[in-house]
Amino acid sequence: KWAYANHGFAVLAQVVEDVAGRPFAEHMREHVFDRLGMASTDYLRSDRVAGRVATGYRWMPGGLRAIKDYDLTLLGPGSVLSSVSDMAMYAEWLLHGGPGTGGMVLRPETLAEMMSPQFSPDPRIPGLGLAFFLERFGGHRVAGHDGNVPGFASAILAAPDDGVGVVALTNTGTVLGAHLLAASVMRSLLGVPDPAADLPRATVPDSPHLWSDLTGHYAPGRGLLTNVRPWQMTGGEVDVLVKKRQLVIRALSPLPALRRGLRLHPIDEDDPLLFAAVAEGLFVPVAFRLDAAGRASVVCLGAPALAQFHRRTVWRSSRVRLRVLSAGLAGAVYRRVRSRRRAPGRR
Repeated sequence: KWAYANHGFAVLAQVVEDVAGRPFAEHMREHVFDRLGMASTDYLRSDRVAGRVATGYRWMPGGLRAIKDYDLTLLGPGSVLSSVSDMAMYAEWLLHGGPGTGGMVLRPETLAEMMSPQFSPDPRIPGLGLAFFLERFGGHRVAGHDGNVPGFASAILAAPDDGVGVVALTNTGTVLGAHLLAASVMRSLLGVPDPAADLPRATVPDSPHLWSDLTGHYAPGRGLLTNVRPWQMTGGEVDVLVKKRQLVIRALSPLPALRRGLRLHPIDEDDPLLFAAVAEGLFVPVAFRLDAAGRASVVCLGAPALAQFHRRTVWRSSRVRLRVLSAGLAGAVYRRVRSRRRAPGRR
């Protein structure tokens, strides 16, 4: 089982610091940033970046509001202060690895291993390398990563076989915006259409006769700490149902569209269990697995979730329990109000 874990990279940063015998930021400055010629990049507010840090903004009632300046103290998972030109140097280096302008950074074969599949929730879904999310833009191999902190978002994509890299930096808080922007630019450079715009596909019709075997409630496997990301994105459960004559997936998610329900579009005429949903413009593959009885037992979601959800009974469903609890509370309040109205001496 794979779990997105910032603290895992924090541990790796501490290992680097312990082995090198000096602060992690100092080691990275000498062995990565300087060797790549990234003179405007640092983990700390040194002379390299001081006075040039952008102001972050977030959406508030009435428009964008500047956020209070802050520093991130957990360095391993991110926290880098950089410029577009420096990140372009890094993106260019990701296309081949090896030495930078100032010396060796990482062997090409090591970088190739980082961009090779290490995990996927299902063989039909692009997975994860070592810190890189892996995708296919048409027939082009693409690796990248994006991140968000209050007031800022960033994304980087590299197509190593085509020699193309894209960097998107924003000073507004956005969950998917930086990634969608970078992906749109990358597809334009590669001459590949957006797969979300191709849905529904006329050549791949729906298979309503299978829907009864797919509908139900699904939850992640055991593991409190390894389920933090699925809980953040889905509320710990996804529901598959038929709504308005369409197969739909929904969740108790911070994304309004996913809370309402996203249509599952079939995308492979040879595989009726492979679908795609479009969440806020993001193309997300969804694959079902059947049990011995021919009923779906697992549903797998592509990036950014990259998670497996296992079928659960209706009475273990968080959504059903929430509805029952809400109905019970409403009934208790109603009985309480009614009894007070009937109490002696009350009018």
